[in-house]
Amino acid sequence: MNMFLADSRLMKCMLYLGLVGLFFNQNTSAVTSYYNNLSGNYFDFKSMSEKGTYVPASSLDTPTLVTNPYDGISFRPSAFVAVESQLGTVETKTVSSELEFLLSAKSANSLGQLTIHVAGMYYENPLNVPGASPYVTTSLSLSPINFTIGGVTRSLVPNFQVNRNNGLWSGMVSLSRSDIGALFSNPTMQISELKLNTTASVSATAQYATANSYLTDLSFVAQAIPEPSMGSLLGFSGFVLLFRRKTR
Repeated sequence: MNMFLADSRLMKCMLYLGLVGLFFNQNTSAVTSYYNNLSGNYFDFKSMSEKGTYVPASSLDTPTLVTNPYDGISFRPSAFVAVESQLGTVETKTVSSELEFLLSAKSANSLGQLTIHVAGMYYENPLNVPGASPYVTTSLSLSPINFTIGGVTRSLVPNFQVNRNNGLWSGMVSLSRSDIGALFSNPTMQISELKLNTTASVSATAQYATANSYLTDLSFVAQAIPEPSMGSLLGFSGFVLLFRRKTR
């Protein structure tokens, strides 16, 4: 029964790939899609854009806002790639989308942690060809991640471990304020506005095999921390001065 369901799901996926592939092949010039600003409880997501190779459809699709318990944006992509090689030629295909947005903290907040999550599906099927040595592989990547603060840009290639299990894969990376600040030689910096740019890719390679690779979820979730107010800073500095006097 499980094999029947798996075969049925695969047939549906292949049919979907064929239909959408025909549509995508009509035009493959690169364009940029722009999205409306989204406002959460602690952050605004602004100047969101995606640069891809498919017209008019976007590889990532319109983002949705997440606000519980933290603010985030979530994409439900239609990015996929399919390869079939019954001959000895190695076939490789990749689909990529460059995403950019501005994360802006609302009053009295700053960025404490940024979590990025990806998920997808893959299918790898070696073909039974006499005398042949099948080779098949699929991959999902999000790299590099470019951060811009105050006009200065730093790049990070994250330790992004993608777990693969029974045709599904998922991965997550969490970056603290100090992780991002260290890129700018200031781990304790307050981050109230941050521009993020990254490229999401799925690829498939096959030799005497069939391979499908999908990206089905891409999410960015920001956790806020309150910025110290001027009053609390003055109060703390006064406490330090008083403590020093008492210890003399």
